[in-house]
Amino acid sequence: MQSREEPKDSQPAGSGPPPLQRMAAAESNAAALPAAARGVHAVSGAPAMTDGAGPSPAVARPAAKPVRRSKKRVIPELATLGPRVLSLIALFLVLIATFSLIAAGYHAATDAFVAPRILGPDSEPVIESQLSLARLARERSELLTRQQEAMASAAASGAAIEKLQKLRDTLAGSLEWSSELNERTAKSSARDVQMLTEQRRLLEKTLAEQRERVAQTRQGLEAGVLRRDDLAREEDALNRLQAEALKTERDRLMSQTQLHTSQQARRALSQPSAPHAATPEMVDREQQLVKLELELLKLEADKTASESTASAAGQDIARLDTLIAQLKAQPLVQASEHAQTVAFVPYTQLERVQVDDAVYFCRVWGFFRCKPVGQVTQVVPGEVSMPDPWGTPTRGQYAVLALAEPDAARAKTLRVRSH
Repeated sequence: MQSREEPKDSQPAGSGPPPLQRMAAAESNAAALPAAARGVHAVSGAPAMTDGAGPSPAVARPAAKPVRRSKKRVIPELATLGPRVLSLIALFLVLIATFSLIAAGYHAATDAFVAPRILGPDSEPVIESQLSLARLARERSELLTRQQEAMASAAASGAAIEKLQKLRDTLAGSLEWSSELNERTAKSSARDVQMLTEQRRLLEKTLAEQRERVAQTRQGLEAGVLRRDDLAREEDALNRLQAEALKTERDRLMSQTQLHTSQQARRALSQPSAPHAATPEMVDREQQLVKLELELLKLEADKTASESTASAAGQDIARLDTLIAQLKAQPLVQASEHAQTVAFVPYTQLERVQVDDAVYFCRVWGFFRCKPVGQVTQVVPGEVSMPDPWGTPTRGQYAVLALAEPDAARAKTLRVRSH
């Protein structure tokens, strides 16, 4: 038998190839064996097997050597497989990181950054708001008292004006009454003067007759025909007639004076605008009318001032009611009853904050690992001034938050994202 030649690339005993290379070599040998068998059968030109149990001794030839693949070709392919997988994993990770950075940058550009704050009954701004609310309530109470006083003063002035106007109308009507009274008095005085004049004429005639009778009685006394008593009686009658004549004359003069006064008053009343035609009664009446007019003007001014004060107080009360309602709607006041979670929204971020927007909390540097923690329930009107999320004092408004995770309110910055 011929000895087989050892392949040149065989390794010494005891130092075999690695397990991976052994598996590759076994697969190569298994693929090469059928091809070698086919080659032997083609050269002999005879079937490989006879009806017997073995090959024919006449055509027996040495078996062909199995064809083996070179290990130098398989090992490099397996060696490059690991770096390729690692490269694919690294590429996948780079794509994920790039996408995350792009998404984070987009949300950072579109989200609104707000500064959360927990307000409670003991918070200093809440106490200051309560003091402001108490001052407004006290001022409103003072204005309400002032308004009520002004309204009462206006009502009293109105009642006084009504009474004085009635009195003025009464004085204006008294002029007609005086004119009518003077006319009746003048007529009565004229009749009295006429009667007293007739009475004086009769008394003068009676006095002349009585004087003549006294003279006759005195002559009869001197002649001794009559007694002294008769003379005394006639002289007494003469004296009574003279006294009656004097009284009649006095009454006539008084009636005539009254008639003259009534006539003058009637002329003055018929011409009230004529100069130097006013009677004392008219002067007194004019004085009373002037006083009434001055009092009416004063009362009208007081009433107007009181009504203006009441109106101004009412406007101030309405304005205070609006301020109080707005202040009560502020979370600073509502926090006096229960804790409120709010966020300060600078004016530069206010356009991006709307009711029902989602609130996010980013755990890594305020930029990565963001998750929703609540939503905006109210944007409170009214300006406040405080540090923004980056610590710079600025102006803005409060937004009330409803947080599913209360611990997120302790973060330095939260983000509001529109749906």
